[in-house]
Amino acid sequence: MNEPEHITKTLEMTLKELNEKNSSIQSEPKLPICKICYTKEATISCDPGWQYGRDYCDECHQDQRAKRIIEREIPLKYIDIESDHSRTFPGLKDRNIFLTGKSGTGKTVFACSLAKTHVGDGRSLKFISFPAFIMELQSSFKKDDKNPFEIAEEIAKFSGVLVIDDLGAEKMTDFVKQIIYFIINEREQRCLTTIITSNFSLAQLDEHIDSRISSRIAGMCKVIQLSGRDRRLKPNPPQNALDE
Repeated sequence: MNEPEHITKTLEMTLKELNEKNSSIQSEPKLPICKICYTKEATISCDPGWQYGRDYCDECHQDQRAKRIIEREIPLKYIDIESDHSRTFPGLKDRNIFLTGKSGTGKTVFACSLAKTHVGDGRSLKFISFPAFIMELQSSFKKDDKNPFEIAEEIAKFSGVLVIDDLGAEKMTDFVKQIIYFIINEREQRCLTTIITSNFSLAQLDEHIDSRISSRIAGMCKVIQLSGRDRRLKPNPPQNALDE
């Protein structure tokens, strides 16, 4: 056998052995990669029809979940705004909070900033503008599908973080007072995380609404008084600007 034929024969034998070895080895399936970051292993099943049955890594899944909750619950105006009060009052994440102060002092922005930190930690969230919520309850009297007290009960017993915005801005009928007391009392008794904003102080709530309500808020919440000018009002322009 001359040298070229010998080399060819050797190559053929080597390739045959490699093929036999490869065929005997079962290749392990590739791990799915997160469809968002493309760097970590996907561990969360979000789309059963996807090739590997998993889409996101834990971190990206949590980020997507938080984003959906924030976009659904927090008013659009406050989604991308962070409160400067968060630096003034640190360490509030694990507390029930009652934010009081005049209009425009940043109560709702602060409440939403606190709520977003809870969502980022995996908590559920419900945001209600209390005057609008009362209107919803009142309109439900005309409908047959749901009792207003059932709606109030769902809010009162919501296991996640509840933001009650603008408490006391509605007309104080006996019905409204009853709903406020029911919700506040349920959340206090069940030790459920609650963030409340109001133009009323606790003393004003005591005087204008119900001392039982102000007492429960005082017992369950850290009270924070916000002050300052109305941030919704633009400052007067300098005099030279008026002259131009």
